[in-house]
Amino acid sequence: MTYIYSTLENTSVQSLFLSYLQKAKYSLSTKNVSLESFQNMLQTRGYIPGISLGAFEESNHIPVGFILNGFRTWNGKSTVYDILTGTVISHRRQGIANTLFEKLKILLKQKYAEQYLTEVKKDNTPAIGLYKKQGFEIRRGLTSFKLNRENHSIVTSDYNIEYSTGINQTDWERLKSFWEFQPSWQNSISSVNAVQGIMIYALVHLDANIIGYGVINQNTGDIPQLAIHKDYRRKGIARGIVSGLFEKVKMNQLVIWNVDEAYDDMGLFLLKMGFEKTISQYEIVLPL
Repeated sequence: MTYIYSTLENTSVQSLFLSYLQKAKYSLSTKNVSLESFQNMLQTRGYIPGISLGAFEESNHIPVGFILNGFRTWNGKSTVYDILTGTVISHRRQGIANTLFEKLKILLKQKYAEQYLTEVKKDNTPAIGLYKKQGFEIRRGLTSFKLNRENHSIVTSDYNIEYSTGINQTDWERLKSFWEFQPSWQNSISSVNAVQGIMIYALVHLDANIIGYGVINQNTGDIPQLAIHKDYRRKGIARGIVSGLFEKVKMNQLVIWNVDEAYDDMGLFLLKMGFEKTISQYEIVLPL
């Protein structure tokens, strides 16, 4: 079969969504995915059609394979991020994925990108092998956690929590100083700011200063950021923030994606709160 490869400026998000559903036809990952949530994911992660590629059957313009990418400055370097990659089940084993990636490397060099960033599940041994052959380097391990509502006990914080729908740049500069580790691409400040209006921010103040905060996506129940000033940890502040944010959404589950495995305190705290580990993956980078 003959395929045509091109960037995705003329391909609708609806077409990509249908291809995604076909790619993951037998996967539980599509169970709660709607077109709206798919669009939200692309917006959050900075999707740019002009640096994304699709493979199309010659007879029509329906994508049967794709690499959807975002572009930002990441750790001081111009970085392209692999948001989502896939091939429709009926078109696998045709070399589509390899061809897409080879064409992508040429495109990225033309766009002056310095590195290509993505994540891969730790148990996906074949994919890890292929990425290493392409020159990818493992940067760190990331673990995700979920908390079901039936396992959650409401906590009343000793500290007053204020909720808002936005944070100014001055406050962000202070909040960044609370971080133990750099948030992953999908949890970054740029990703949070990309969907203003659907994020809820929980801020804990002591006198005039913020000493802890959390952020939740009220459409998904995802918590991209949670951090406490180092002088105020182990005082129940983080537990109160998580509990308060859970009460602000209608979901029956909270998810915290991509906790850096090098920092045990965060993972241990989440487990004590009743969270369960879900996905373990590597953050990997290809220098260009």
